[in-house]
Amino acid sequence: MRKQVGAILPLTLIIMAVLSVLAIGVVSQARERLEFAVDQQNEFADFIAINNAVTKAAYRISIGVPSANAFGLKEQKVYVDGREMDIDGVKVKIQDSAGLINLASAPKRDLIGVLRIFTDASQASAIAEDIDNWRSTSYTSRSPRSGEAEEYVPRHSLLRSVDELLEIPGIGQADFYNPAEGKVGLRDFVLAGGVGWYNFATMPKELLTSLYSLNERQVATLISARMDDDWSRLQQLQMSWGLNSEMPNVPSHRFLMTLQGNYFKGRAMIEITTGGLPVFNKTLWQYPDAARY
Repeated sequence: MRKQVGAILPLTLIIMAVLSVLAIGVVSQARERLEFAVDQQNEFADFIAINNAVTKAAYRISIGVPSANAFGLKEQKVYVDGREMDIDGVKVKIQDSAGLINLASAPKRDLIGVLRIFTDASQASAIAEDIDNWRSTSYTSRSPRSGEAEEYVPRHSLLRSVDELLEIPGIGQADFYNPAEGKVGLRDFVLAGGVGWYNFATMPKELLTSLYSLNERQVATLISARMDDDWSRLQQLQMSWGLNSEMPNVPSHRFLMTLQGNYFKGRAMIEITTGGLPVFNKTLWQYPDAARY
């Protein structure tokens, strides 16, 4: 009888240990499923909030009175010069496409200028040449440069999307996306198809510096005139510094939007229509945007 009791005790301890391990596994799985459910709930909530913010901003732009860098609606303005705004708890930045580089028509010097934000002059010139060759209908080829594994074969057509730049040698994901907090990437300065003029009232300060070799003081002065809605002053500065455009400083009808919800980011390109429905078309929608890094 004592031998049986002595044998039962170790067996009981073993069973308890096994059950404890199983219980820990079940609790861990339950916790993971709960965290997944919470993430899904947060993602959906941000999806609704961000989508609503896009729609609300687009409608405000469509009925607002335009100025050089904003659309006014009563006492409220929707700025399209990239400054941060709050729309129902969503942080929104709207960038007028006339302030960005149009990859379909931008001259090579402007391609070099925007690339100089991320690399040196020599590399920027080489990459700009490849972009120019890529979008050209003339069929030319070149030998691989140092460090390239394969021969560069351009598509010889206009870029179908900004993401296609990643096919160009020398353009990596780090510079294209630049996911660091508060940083901007190449994709934030270019469009696959934009407009044929520059709006200096909405152009990002990085482009003003790189394209026109303005120093920090000049850029700060120009930005100050924009923030004060001093358009006559802005015009004087443009003339003094050789900032020429075929059009006056007026927003276009296409806008790049970056949005930050409570947990997730979104990215959209909208095009305001005229004289009918829908009021706007969403030509780009990336949500959650963080999934693309």
